[in-house]
Amino acid sequence: MDNNMNALAQRLTAGIKLQYALCLARDLQQERNGDPYIFTRMVDGHGKQVVTSSIAVKNIRRLMSDAVEQYPVTCRYLARWLELVIDNNVNS
Repeated sequence: MDNNMNALAQRLTAGIKLQYALCLARDLQQERNGDPYIFTRMVDGHGKQVVTSSIAVKNIRRLMSDAVEQYPVTCRYLARWLELVIDNNVNS
């Protein structure tokens, strides 16, 4: 029973991390679609900006690496999206 609970906990944790990565990807897409202030609205308790687009990309990659074992297809899709949309835009 403990192994089943541990596996379930790992899958749930991976799912939460993947959902956060997808939220950050949506925010990056909103920035690309013309909302230059999407990340400036993300502040800590003192009003200091805590996320930038480069931090978001790093966080997405980190979160995907944590979730890839449980959700390989979605992580591959998200990695491809980063490659096509974000990396190409940064290098242009």
